[in-house]
Amino acid sequence: MIIKGGNKLKKSFKLTNMIKVLICGFLFVLTVMPNNVFAVTNTKKVSATNGRVTVTFKYAITAVKVTDFFVTQVINKGKIKTIKPIKITMNSTKKVATLTVPVIDKTSVVQSVVYKVSYKKDISVSATGITVAKATVIVKPVVQLVVASVKAINETKNIGDAYTLPSTVTATLVNGTTRNLAVIWNKIADTTKSGTYTFIGTIRMISGIVNTRNITVPATLVVNGAKTFRIGETATIHDTLWGTYELTINSISFTDERNEYDDTKPAEVYKINYTYKLLSKGSCTDMGLYIDGFSNYADSTGEMGGNYPDSVVNYPKELVNVGNFCTAEAFVGVNNPTTKLTITQEYYTSTGNDSVTFIIPTK
Repeated sequence: MIIKGGNKLKKSFKLTNMIKVLICGFLFVLTVMPNNVFAVTNTKKVSATNGRVTVTFKYAITAVKVTDFFVTQVINKGKIKTIKPIKITMNSTKKVATLTVPVIDKTSVVQSVVYKVSYKKDISVSATGITVAKATVIVKPVVQLVVASVKAINETKNIGDAYTLPSTVTATLVNGTTRNLAVIWNKIADTTKSGTYTFIGTIRMISGIVNTRNITVPATLVVNGAKTFRIGETATIHDTLWGTYELTINSISFTDERNEYDDTKPAEVYKINYTYKLLSKGSCTDMGLYIDGFSNYADSTGEMGGNYPDSVVNYPKELVNVGNFCTAEAFVGVNNPTTKLTITQEYYTSTGNDSVTFIIPTK
């Protein structure tokens, strides 16, 4: 059986199938392509400088807010960072919006920056990349301060006084400021002998200070002769044989007691109470320090007196260990009524003998 019009039906069937394929293809394209590929945007152009992004629109806009804009930033092709505009300014045509954004600080490298902006639901538009130059590192020259001067040191001491040259000095620099600097002396100060002694100190430098002028510290020490001590004052004696020790006359008192077996007939007798303390040992290390009375006595007329054998209660003791001390007493007789006693204690030095003197009122 032959059906008329069969070819037309075949052609119609093929056309229908083709339309179905096209429709399916179109639907597939819509599925895989971005939602806004066919969107119409009002954003015409985006440009940027460091701290400012300018958006140019095709048509004027009104009632614009900062929150209408979504801004991103990419530096040196790194991660995308969302940027919140600080404020917005529109020009008079209402077609140009200027967004103030945080300024990008300079770093040690050049930074290539790309901004991307979308307004409301418009497609995002990228600005041409900008370049932030690297920071200029200014290396300041190290300024060395030069020592201009140091004051000379002048000291006056008595024999036996404790004295040490200072470990630091105040130096004046060329800019007028001062610094305390350490100093090393060419020798050690010594007050065991009278005289005038000079010293030279070398300044120790610290970072930032130089001594290109070779400034040194001059010092002068004048050591006066034997000091006169009074009752209650302590003399420090540097005895090379028996060691360094302290000697103090604590009190002096008149006494009527006489020794019936003594042939001398002193006009007056005085009891002297004294204390001595060993500070350091001398060359005679096998024996201790032992002070039994004093070397010399003189009354107010200048006539010499002497030790008197009276009733001693507190006898002197030998000091063997450093730090030991002893309080003892001695009696002295003088041939004249006196208003004072001049008592001398002699000791050994490296160049001979020396002495300290105590002047003690008796009345």
